[in-house]
Amino acid sequence: MNDHGLNSHRLEMIAKRLGFSYEIIEHGYAGRTSQQAAAAIGIDKNFIIKSLLLCSNEENVGAILRGGDMLDIKKLDKVSGVRGLKLAPTGMVKEVLDFEVGEIPPLAFKDKGIRTFVDTGVVSMPFVVGSGGTHYTGMKFDPHLLDSKLKYVVSPIAKRKLQKI
Repeated sequence: MNDHGLNSHRLEMIAKRLGFSYEIIEHGYAGRTSQQAAAAIGIDKNFIIKSLLLCSNEENVGAILRGGDMLDIKKLDKVSGVRGLKLAPTGMVKEVLDFEVGEIPPLAFKDKGIRTFVDTGVVSMPFVVGSGGTHYTGMKFDPHLLDSKLKYVVSPIAKRKLQKI
């Protein structure tokens, strides 16, 4: 079994154990970024979610945001109570989560016991698509499952753009 098959199988086993319902969306183009994933499946990038691993000297923390949003690390520091958070290096992501950067399904944090924070913008969507464990698959699901099923903390952790009136 290649890495893509192994990751898809691993995601399926994690989801089954957690009782997490989702639909797999396969696409022919690599979705390494939110913009690429959105283009590959033909939806707006705000329906795409990105799963980020952050680290500090204290603990690792997960963050989930819409594809068009940027993480506000100061907000995450405050809500998590962890100081000095920064994006985890690529090698550390693979070591801690068993998935490569850009392939991290949102369930990976729960599977590894990592406290995770979801931006309020994510749960405002009717559905979202996160990585399905490979650059060529997405998992479509109801974003409310992130807090109701996985018990992730919902908080405003994205940078908000001021809109001109």
